[in-house]
Amino acid sequence: MPYATLSLDNGVHAKILSDRISHTHEGITVQIYGHRSTGHDREAAELIRQRLDEQPG
Repeated sequence: MPYATLSLDNGVHAKILSDRISHTHEGITVQIYGHRSTGHDREAAELIRQRLDEQPG
């Protein structure tokens, strides 16, 4: 379901998404669609890259 993955990638909270797609618990939504998501992984990598670039040396 591209909608769910794109929603998670673009910062829609898992609880809101789970309600919209009729999951009982947000954990189910994250379990099913979170592993397919790469948006947050890219954000995390970029954040660390920026911090490393800021280091003196």
